[in-house]
Amino acid sequence: MRLFIGVPVAEAARRRAAEVQDLLRGLGVKGNYSRPENLHVTLAFLGEQPDISRAAEALASLSAEPGELRFTGLGTFPKNGVIFLAPENDAPLRKAAEALAPRLRAAGIRPEDRPFRAHLTLCRSCGRIPPVLPEFPPIPLSMEEIVLYESHRVDGILTYTPRGRIALPN
Repeated sequence: MRLFIGVPVAEAARRRAAEVQDLLRGLGVKGNYSRPENLHVTLAFLGEQPDISRAAEALASLSAEPGELRFTGLGTFPKNGVIFLAPENDAPLRKAAEALAPRLRAAGIRPEDRPFRAHLTLCRSCGRIPPVLPEFPPIPLSMEEIVLYESHRVDGILTYTPRGRIALPN
């Protein structure tokens, strides 16, 4: 099963992210837009795993602090044709990702080996990324829980199903 660990996006922030997606569509950006229910911020991509137990145990052992995030701009991964929301300050996400990595390795899971870059993907495989991206009012997001997701297709639709979660202390 294909797994990743991330921070879910609450309904209000999903609606705001969808408005930014609409701005991009209005600029003629074509691509594979993330479905609102799939929006998340990835902390660790685990890839194909034979079972879920080791990842669930690693997540359960995590101690992380809640945080308040504000997505204030757009960024791109031009090589992959990705447009994403970028947080103003990624410290809460970075700390959680850094605390999670050794727990995953101790569980025998090698997370993706590339530098952490906090982002919330809006569109993949964008054929043309505009040279100037639209501005928008900040989008707040409370980091209150961390979720283990399974990425799979249900009736041909990419779906991220929660398979475990931890609530962050108040």
